[in-house]
Amino acid sequence: MNKVISPRLVFVISAVAIAALTRILPHPPNFTAVGAMALLAGALVPNRLLSLVMPMAALFITDLVLGFHNTMWAVYAAVGFTSMIGWMISKRQNILTITAGSLISIASFFFITNAAMWVVGFFTQGFYPTTAAGLGLALESGLPFLTNDIISNLLFTAIFFGSFHALRIWKPAFVKA
Repeated sequence: MNKVISPRLVFVISAVAIAALTRILPHPPNFTAVGAMALLAGALVPNRLLSLVMPMAALFITDLVLGFHNTMWAVYAAVGFTSMIGWMISKRQNILTITAGSLISIASFFFITNAAMWVVGFFTQGFYPTTAAGLGLALESGLPFLTNDIISNLLFTAIFFGSFHALRIWKPAFVKA
């Protein structure tokens, strides 16, 4: 009989829980493990639907504590896209592909979430004019948060993937999905 919960899945669930805690515990703005967790889920969970649901569930549960806002749809979309980037690196995991996946996820998260602040202006009284210049302002306003996002994403990606690959060497059962 096959195990329903593999050691790999337990590892990913633990990473998801850690990432959720980094959202709730006090932290500098945009310094969380959410992007790294979504990339890890996409890369390590063979069931694609589950690899999307796990990060979304962590976001939703923590949003119940933190509160909801009018651009959370963009955060969820960006995190879902990051899981999909994980799908692309799942078969070729090495330092280069994992780092590239992390950097692409950072760039996409930055653009999607900051552009969402501009898009909101089309439907409600937004912060930015609904012009190309307004989009530029929305993106520019996100720049102060980008450094923390880059550092935390690369750091947590290195910790999560590094831990997984170290455990895989020490305990080969982690290779099994």
